[in-house]
Amino acid sequence: MAKKNENDDILNKYIANETSAKSNQTEIVINEIRDNNTMKYLNVDIQILPCSYFYKKGTQIKIRAASVSEIQAFSVVDDNNLPDIVEKLNEMLKSCVKYIHPSGSFGSYRDLRDQDRIFLIFMIRELTFQSNNTLSKNVECEHCKNEVVIPYRATPANTPRTFQCYEMNEELIPYYDDEEGCFKFEIKGKIWKLAPPSIGIQETFYKDIKSKVAQDENIKKSFLKVIPFTLWDRNTISEDGIKAKEKEYKTMDDETFNVLNHAIDLMNFGIKELKIKCPQCDPLEVVTKFVFPTTFSNLFNNQSILDRYFKKQIPNV
Repeated sequence: MAKKNENDDILNKYIANETSAKSNQTEIVINEIRDNNTMKYLNVDIQILPCSYFYKKGTQIKIRAASVSEIQAFSVVDDNNLPDIVEKLNEMLKSCVKYIHPSGSFGSYRDLRDQDRIFLIFMIRELTFQSNNTLSKNVECEHCKNEVVIPYRATPANTPRTFQCYEMNEELIPYYDDEEGCFKFEIKGKIWKLAPPSIGIQETFYKDIKSKVAQDENIKKSFLKVIPFTLWDRNTISEDGIKAKEKEYKTMDDETFNVLNHAIDLMNFGIKELKIKCPQCDPLEVVTKFVFPTTFSNLFNNQSILDRYFKKQIPNV
């Protein structure tokens, strides 16, 4: 069974990392062009995204490397301020992602699934920097006891892809509708459709939370946990729409709530671990739990440049 989704605190859920992806791998060439006028957008194979199950067939997602000005804006993120982190991550996606609906019309980063945010940020980082500027984690191989360096990689390039995501929970598989890209549950004659919410829906609910907090209104965490998942095919909702959903939630019977709540607990779509073949024990692999490798403010630092520069400044002894 997948690890229980940590949704009880909606603010933590708002930047919850990622996703159960299908294991297809796509070669993405590292792009070092930094001029906004010449930077190329590259197609993302949606199948490698954590929430690949929930995009309609024919959807296109394109990404490009971050520009210097975008990196500068991102670097001032306050690592102790969750709303600022979320805002800066979304600004990077807004700048570097193109979303195209199956009809050919353009969407925006708000159409991306919330749990794909961190995965796509890492993909953008990999396009922005050379392959030798890879974040990594040192892990002891349980077979040979040697230390192995595992790079943080969402995509394969000069080094293998190491991100491994949660698989769809077995309990949910019978309810998944591939055609619509959501889970369907029939409860007391009513069809409920659920999927991980879009970034746009989470942004809208987050603004509503801030408004209610400012007015000292009571916030029901269970409402904020469940209802965004029912807005499976939307990227926004009006204030009146939220009020209507609050009314719907208050009249929800016990059976309906328990089924929906349990299903959402099983929807753990995120990066589970890092995995790479041990150089000494190949084909045996080294596996370690995924933890964020740095502070958000340092995520787009080019460490290889810093190392080269400052090492040159150190006089020989």
